[in-house]
Amino acid sequence: MADYAFYMTCAQTGLLGLVGVVLSLDCVHGGARGFMRTTFGYPGWFPTLVGLWELTIAVLNFIQGGQYVLVSQRMLAVIMGGAIYSHAIAEGKPAGCVPPAVFFGMSCAVPILTGSDPTITVAVHGALGCLGFGMGYLVSLLGPGKEKKK
Repeated sequence: MADYAFYMTCAQTGLLGLVGVVLSLDCVHGGARGFMRTTFGYPGWFPTLVGLWELTIAVLNFIQGGQYVLVSQRMLAVIMGGAIYSHAIAEGKPAGCVPPAVFFGMSCAVPILTGSDPTITVAVHGALGCLGFGMGYLVSLLGPGKEKKK
């Protein structure tokens, strides 16, 4: 069972590491800033913050021999809750919630596969996902709003 958890953390780290680098460097290239402003109505500083959060998750998955995997999975639950808000509410395309929902499921599965209590894990991750959803709402209030298409 722990092998499956290892493969899931590898997949998470690969994708989150790549996206995290691109987003955290948005302060240099500015590409994600424009996309997030027009698609979700988020402020310009937000992509850099998300990128750093995702890089932190990727690093915590393997630092100290995986000692902080539980922390990284909980961080992943928060950001996936925010991603679900972004796609379902801010963008208005619920089908965009499928990838974040899969990653949210993995954030629950990894701790369970490594021995955590399933009931507590699902409850904690559900609460953290709701926290991320609420944070998405707060960030959307701080942003300029979506640009109207002409």
